[in-house]
Amino acid sequence: MIAVLLLAGLAYFLSGCSNEVLIGEKGGKDDSDDGKVMLTMTVRATPLSVSGDTDAGSEEERAIRSLYVFVFNIGASQYCEAERFSVYDMAEGTDGKYTFKMEVTPGYKRFYLVANPGIDLRSNLASYTQAELQDLRTMVLNDHEDDYSSDGELSRGLKLDQLMTALKDGRGIPMSMSVTGWITLNKNKTGTEGTAQGNLMLDDGSDTFKLIRAVAKVRLICRVKKELPSNNFELETFEILQANRQTFLFPKYAVTNGKWVIDFPSMTEAADLRRTVGYVYGKQENHSGQEWLEFDRGTHYLYENYFGPTLPDDAQEGLIDETKYSHIHVVLDDGRDRTFALPYLKRNDYLTVRINMSASDIICDIQPWEKDDIYPDYTGTIK
Repeated sequence: MIAVLLLAGLAYFLSGCSNEVLIGEKGGKDDSDDGKVMLTMTVRATPLSVSGDTDAGSEEERAIRSLYVFVFNIGASQYCEAERFSVYDMAEGTDGKYTFKMEVTPGYKRFYLVANPGIDLRSNLASYTQAELQDLRTMVLNDHEDDYSSDGELSRGLKLDQLMTALKDGRGIPMSMSVTGWITLNKNKTGTEGTAQGNLMLDDGSDTFKLIRAVAKVRLICRVKKELPSNNFELETFEILQANRQTFLFPKYAVTNGKWVIDFPSMTEAADLRRTVGYVYGKQENHSGQEWLEFDRGTHYLYENYFGPTLPDDAQEGLIDETKYSHIHVVLDDGRDRTFALPYLKRNDYLTVRINMSASDIICDIQPWEKDDIYPDYTGTIK
């Protein structure tokens, strides 16, 4: 069974019909400041979906530079309370956690959180509806082509896309999450100036919001079999094809037969991004007296694509439609031209793609990134 019900809990709660009880509610009025509590909340970016999260750059990838919090009543009322927090409004703690305070009305709520959105939001945040939030899209990625380096340094030819630039400029990677939970009055605690204090209990049993990166992280590595003679072949083209140039900040839902389901066609309707990956000219042609080396082609941030093969041991299966897969395209100067499908890419994934080249074949090996297994021995096995 194809696991198209990713984040099914979100879909279930979107159709919830529970009504909250507001402290100090009068005459059914649901937009009053009466009865608000001061709620201290904690948020953090979730670790990458592999063991670790200790590679260079991961600290910046989980940094929260700006945070938008939307709190909706559940039930007939769609009353929204919302606020923006800058990095200066939050206290940074250990383990990538940030703490902030917000005045909200108690009750059973749906929370939407967006960090580092990379897009402009309206100044009146409370005017957003849940439908509008679910329709928010990420920044658009442009096609680009790296320059080829002739001096032995790949980084000199590497061009930054919009996500890479945001990281470099300290604006962070887009992250989001949506969850339901209870805000209750803390009867044993009173804040400054007599403000009532609140408690938070999310439906997953925690009191911490865990943000998910809206991107997958793909590391590209080329390997040439060291037994090859020099001047055997050159790498002429290395491309990422049909990647998603834009997606939604939150999973996009549609109603089918009265049920909320993820709208997969909408989530991948912009899967036409083309990226030419740079390499160092001459570095793979002549290594007289030296061993053949592995060449890191950089880390690339890609939006999710629900279509693609499923990796072994992955509990969630990709949707099968080869016309919608993202691909790696490799061309050598001896005429060999190969295209390899990227797997089903989820938000927060971190994969390593190794292109192993020999005199007789080109092999693509894709694995979840592991710190101690980034350069496995190349066996020459035909796959």
